[in-house]
Amino acid sequence: MTSLSKMPDIVLSTIMDHLNFRSLMILRKTCHDIRNFIDDSIPASSITKIQLTVNPEQVVLEFKYSESVSQQNFYSLCGQEAFDLFWNDFEIILKHQKLILESFSVTLKYKNGLNKLEASVRDRVNLRFLNQLKSLLEPRKRLLQIEKLDLIMEDQEKIMCVLPYIDANKIKEIVIFPGPKREMVVFPSDKVVETEQWKNAKKLASANFLVVEPIEKFTHFDNCRIFVDTISVEMIQKLKEVSAIDQFVLTVWPNV
Repeated sequence: MTSLSKMPDIVLSTIMDHLNFRSLMILRKTCHDIRNFIDDSIPASSITKIQLTVNPEQVVLEFKYSESVSQQNFYSLCGQEAFDLFWNDFEIILKHQKLILESFSVTLKYKNGLNKLEASVRDRVNLRFLNQLKSLLEPRKRLLQIEKLDLIMEDQEKIMCVLPYIDANKIKEIVIFPGPKREMVVFPSDKVVETEQWKNAKKLASANFLVVEPIEKFTHFDNCRIFVDTISVEMIQKLKEVSAIDQFVLTVWPNV
């Protein structure tokens, strides 16, 4: 009996056409010849949503297919080999992704009440992860095409490891949440608001932080929710001058 790897390319291609992306990724790990064939042919992925969740112990890679089937993969961060395994799998997923993703989410898990050592370990893991993610996204000839970007991370330097490498012509919605902090925090975003991705998005959702940038940096959104520490007549006037806004929620949170 002829093994799968010895079959003609046209036969292999026909077989691949009848497999979903999840099955292809499993098949890819069976032998080098099959892996090389799949990588060279780059069959299109049917993934519609990708979510990355990072904590000091592991990375969770979750994705959903267009046929409403989801999958979760867990990768330990205890050792370079496990770290490399995650990035290899994630790079393959992006390489095969040809559809526009409905959403792409990156969550850096936070816990309140960590001691200094625990917080230091968490910060090192997060920084290492984001630097690697940036190094993967930055050289891509084709920017990652998504409609909704969901980022749970506590400062704009981390956000800038992801946002500039999203296709500005495809993004529609941005969600920013700095984590489960008990108190409202000031969140400078002077670099974020100057990106083309920010300027082209039509919907913004945010929580748990105060914006300090001028209100006109937000008035291009059709739908927007932000927190400020004070409101002025000038801000209200600028909002009145913008007629295209469907909904703009401006919440005052003083004494921060």
